[in-house]
Amino acid sequence: MKPGCGPFILILCPGHKSAQFVYNASCKLLHLAGVSNVDVMITYGGGDELEKMIKLMNGCHILISTPRRFLKLAKTSSHIVSLNRVCHLVLEEADTLTTKCALEV
Repeated sequence: MKPGCGPFILILCPGHKSAQFVYNASCKLLHLAGVSNVDVMITYGGGDELEKMIKLMNGCHILISTPRRFLKLAKTSSHIVSLNRVCHLVLEEADTLTTKCALEV
């Protein structure tokens, strides 16, 4: 994947535990399907932000994130993470996610 490309699939999860679950399930499914050329990345609050930014600059096909972390990345690093490239948006636990986001706005 070319640096700065993607994500093509954005999966938003309400919290880090559900994001980790989706990440693990995605990686397992890709492995079982024999797909090795799809880059999956996870990002959520905490951890080393610089490390995540470097990985995002290298590009990813699927980004799994919490809404707050994705918005922060999109605002501070729009040249790296952009909705313009997203072809598919998945809202994991959509009812929880929409309620949580509505309360934050």
